[in-house]
Amino acid sequence: MKKTEYPLVVLKETKSLFKGLERIAISNSELVEGYNNYSAYLSFRLKSEHNFYFSVYEPTYKPAFITFRIKIKPISETDNTESSYNHTYTDIIEKFEQWIDLMKEYDSFSFSDDETIIKQYEEEFYTEWEILDEDADEKAFEPDRQILLYNWLTLLERDLKSNHSLGKENPLAEEAAELKDNIQNLTKRQFVIRFAKLMSKVKKTGLKLLSEIFDIAKKEALKKLLYGGIEEIGDITKHLL
Repeated sequence: MKKTEYPLVVLKETKSLFKGLERIAISNSELVEGYNNYSAYLSFRLKSEHNFYFSVYEPTYKPAFITFRIKIKPISETDNTESSYNHTYTDIIEKFEQWIDLMKEYDSFSFSDDETIIKQYEEEFYTEWEILDEDADEKAFEPDRQILLYNWLTLLERDLKSNHSLGKENPLAEEAAELKDNIQNLTKRQFVIRFAKLMSKVKKTGLKLLSEIFDIAKKEALKKLLYGGIEEIGDITKHLL
């Protein structure tokens, strides 16, 4: 979007719209993600199904109001096709929130009882470890805490790899390694969401596995890592090695 193509009032409205949409997307980052759409100014899609999207296109300026063209897919629970609209800032924010709610229903829908159970466990772990900091949707953990969490997840990865019940192909260990290697790229809330997803799969695999890799000592260590003061923690992961 070139600044010189529009009056300043349109640029300011566009900036406000983008910030509003991005704030909602960040709050639902476990569900949706931004992506590059060469023809749109801003685009989001469902992480689990890239064919579902919400895109914002060029603004139109008239003396009384400013509108933006948007494309949405699906439109509603009765229509999963694409539709295009011209809306004002307020209407687009409302449309985006409605689309997010629809995506939540799509993402949680399952033909399988196994998936439903995993979702239940995921919510349980998320509730237990939820970060309540005001900046949880905006900031990553501070560098020292990132290193300690990296060490803690290294232990978890090691225990998953060495657990004989999981066999040679070990997607749980791979997921732990991926989370470990991406701590610095995640907000606090995104980290807890990813961790909850991992642990829900561990629990679904078996309570014996869960108790072996997530014993009381590791659980208490993680709690201190997430919520304790850095100066009080020290490298508590050394005591678990």
